[in-house]
Amino acid sequence: MDPCCGSGTVLWACMERGARARGLDIRPAFVMRCRNNLEYAGYGTLCGGWMRSEASAETMEASCVVGQHDCRDSMECLSSLSKPDVVIANLPHGLNFKTSYDTIDYARDMLSSLAQGCRTRGGGGSCEATRIVLIAGGKLIEKPGLMEELANDAGMQVLASARVLSGMQTMTVAELKMV
Repeated sequence: MDPCCGSGTVLWACMERGARARGLDIRPAFVMRCRNNLEYAGYGTLCGGWMRSEASAETMEASCVVGQHDCRDSMECLSSLSKPDVVIANLPHGLNFKTSYDTIDYARDMLSSLAQGCRTRGGGGSCEATRIVLIAGGKLIEKPGLMEELANDAGMQVLASARVLSGMQTMTVAELKMV
């Protein structure tokens, strides 16, 4: 599951490996871009979708689902999903983050919402075994210890993190788990 799916790169990688893919994005244009990219890659007929979080049980059973949802809001859509094995979030930042909402607050709210969705999913099920991979740049990596602080605030723990160079940007990749 990718709660900030953007153009669909993570979903494409999942589909290439035969995994079921779930993607959410707040921006309708990016939901459509993601669907178009997956269709171009040959996965269009496998992808169901919805707009404004109106997901049906049939849609959620598709091999790939792309929907419009603000991941800072309730992640009640997790209750319609089988427990994700991996959540990969490449958080919006830089040129793709055109809002007055602070990047750090956005990340904090998204992680808290994801944790809450996991705790209440499926009548009290949980996501303890779910691997959560967070990819972040910009303000999220400028302050030492911020990633750990955000994880702790959401009831998660950072298992490992590394800085990587992506194009001209330095990014942090962190693996988190529910505690």
